[in-house]
Amino acid sequence: MTAPAYDELAEHPFLRGMNENDLKGLGDHPKKIKFEAGQLVFREGAQATGFYLVQYGQIALETHLKDSGNILLQSVGDGDLLGWSWLFSPYQSHFDARAIEQSAAIYIDGDFMRQYCEARPEFGCEFYKRISQIISKRLQAAQRQISEFYGVR
Repeated sequence: MTAPAYDELAEHPFLRGMNENDLKGLGDHPKKIKFEAGQLVFREGAQATGFYLVQYGQIALETHLKDSGNILLQSVGDGDLLGWSWLFSPYQSHFDARAIEQSAAIYIDGDFMRQYCEARPEFGCEFYKRISQIISKRLQAAQRQISEFYGVR
């Protein structure tokens, strides 16, 4: 894994428009990572250690239903954020994430980001606002998928 250039962070839709000094303050903590098609990114119930800023590709969010096996809840791709379970104790992933196709992302460690947001409250407030919107959308999408799967409206 290598550190992304500042421009890669600043141009990612999730971080676009955030304070330049704050983004530069992330230093070498963000790391570029690639996933091959079919590769597991994280597993439901596993320790959630951080999040991914998807640069390209598609990653499926899935959950396992007792009698039905895995179902696709949503897929994320270019410009999306993947992973928010690192924000909340006990820091366990709520879904499986698997690359549908070759994908690249910028990974940022959750422990570091929680400390960074606390040390820089203005950045932290904006960061948490943005990630809260994503959490809300993902939970609504999951609810719709499960409702459609079971034929409930």
